[in-house]
Amino acid sequence: MNPVTKPQRIGHQMAYEEESDLVILFGGLVASNLDTFYNDIFTYDLTQIIGH
Repeated sequence: MNPVTKPQRIGHQMAYEEESDLVILFGGLVASNLDTFYNDIFTYDLTQIIGH
């Protein structure tokens, strides 16, 4: 699996959803171009960490 890469962002929001054990990242602005807003969501499933 190849990870998704995007330019650095600022102003994003991150939350932890305890029931599903997920870290959720939403949106933000491109750090080098403050006129570009991301309207995307990434999730990181903490149950998939080896040794968890």
